Amino acid sequence: MTKIHDIRKSVRGGKSKRALSRVNRIARHHSGTTGGDYFSFGKRWFDQLGWSTGGYHEIILPDGSIQFCYDPDVITNGVGGHNTGTYHICVVGNGQFTAEQEKTWNERAAYWQKRLGIPLANVLGHREFQGASTACPGINMDQVRKALGEGKTYTPPKTEVKPVTVTAPTPSKPRTLRLDTKNMMNGEDVKKVQRAVGVKADGWFGSETDKAVRAYQASLNLDADGIVGALTWEAIDTGRKPEPKKPAPAPKPTKKKYVLPTKVLRRGNKGKDVGLLQTALNAANYNVGRVDDDYGPKTQDAVRRFQKVYLPREVDGIAGPNTYRELDKVVN
Repeated sequence: MTKIHDIRKSVRGGKSKRALSRVNRIARHHSGTTGGDYFSFGKRWFDQLGWSTGGYHEIILPDGSIQFCYDPDVITNGVGGHNTGTYHICVVGNGQFTAEQEKTWNERAAYWQKRLGIPLANVLGHREFQGASTACPGINMDQVRKALGEGKTYTPPKTEVKPVTVTAPTPSKPRTLRLDTKNMMNGEDVKKVQRAVGVKADGWFGSETDKAVRAYQASLNLDADGIVGALTWEAIDTGRKPEPKKPAPAPKPTKKKYVLPTKVLRRGNKGKDVGLLQTALNAANYNVGRVDDDYGPKTQDAVRRFQKVYLPREVDGIAGPNTYRELDKVVN
């Protein structure tokens, strides 16, 4: 059984979500390094590239164990322009991988295929995505898919494996934009952002643009930090729009089953108010007999029996506000 290091509580970002029904691809990556893990890769993602969320949902370490980084409904940054519908798995290595890693890859890919209903043809290497220009994942994906479909662990031919000289995968992306009051950013890319967030497209990233970007990010459940990075660019390029919030249904007025009188009643009173009290007492199983609108001895006795249970310090046989309050709780 694969050993899983659950680091989901220690990772950064993860606020951009999608419905699992939208996930229809699994991407295989390699790290382009001989070692490393989420925390070492994160230095590049967050410090250099300005991402708010990491690149992979899972990372398979050389010993075959995995770092489980993000839940499957989180949108990560594995392949630029294709992240909303993709589950990303990275195998640490530079074109050469251990038998333990390949065994774990098969197990995890098969698990997510079954759970998310992803066909074998949609298990892709990074370079197989449209527009991707990279050596990643550094392996023959036709052979990998064939082994996965047969339930076998892929063993590459000795003549096939060649080290690939690449750094960690870097999806092509526009520059990161943000508010800089000392050296204000400007250009056509700023205009594109301004048109997307609904402010005047003057090409200068000022405070008004920063405010509009934050509102735009919040509407899409992204980190509302005002920084136009990979996820915000993806939302702009794909024309993502916030789903309209459905107004909460108006609460239905609760119609009380039994109406209680408001004035104080005692033995000797007659009328409709007495009838209301008698009806409620019968419903509460403090029987007064026939409802006759007459506050006689039976009604007085029923009130006293009710008070002994619910108002033990007020047993006087007189029906007043406290008696009505407790009786209302019982019958309504």
